[in-house]
Amino acid sequence: MLKIKPYMSLFLLLFLCATFSDAYAQDTMHNKNTQPSIQDILNPNDSQAGNIPNTPSAYANEYFKTCMQKGSLALDEFQTEIMCGCTSAKMAQTLTVDEFKVLDQNTTEGQQVRGKALAHAYAPCMPDIIKTKTTDDCLVSPKVYGLSRADKGKVCECFSSRFSDYIIRSAPTMIVQHMEHHPMSMNPLEHFITQTSYVSLEKTFMGQCRYEALHKTNR
Repeated sequence: MLKIKPYMSLFLLLFLCATFSDAYAQDTMHNKNTQPSIQDILNPNDSQAGNIPNTPSAYANEYFKTCMQKGSLALDEFQTEIMCGCTSAKMAQTLTVDEFKVLDQNTTEGQQVRGKALAHAYAPCMPDIIKTKTTDDCLVSPKVYGLSRADKGKVCECFSSRFSDYIIRSAPTMIVQHMEHHPMSMNPLEHFITQTSYVSLEKTFMGQCRYEALHKTNR
């Protein structure tokens, strides 16, 4: 298994902080328990047999189709479609054909391309994905049962925004840690959602948002 050296982790973190901030800013302006490996999602060798046209868009389209077929351990079908669609669209804009061809390789070059794809294609999609998921989860949570439609809306808007803001701040570190432990995987957000730390954040953010929506606004 290819390991990330400590000094490379620091470099990668700094790189991801810069590229994620830039990519997310551009995206915002434009739009006002097993981790599946990249080999499970995309097989660039298919293009050599004539199955995939030799263009970034064709590779990205294949990524989307197989990403949807694989599904997600942490997201429902609609949320998975957002993840796969957003990521594949940005991969088409970010990666060259040659980069797609090494995306599944357990090599230094392959790792660099996966880092590039995670920073420029996957990371900018993370806030919207987590906001959709946490909104959906909040609306059916027992914590909002009995609330008026307006109060439920306030709580869930706050709840999903807290998670979105958390992802914007934490994505670079999250991606680095994911690459260290799952170097062949492209699913850091799915991994995060299945951790106990996510459950803790759910409890914290729900408590904060219920207080703000139901107490502060009634004073």
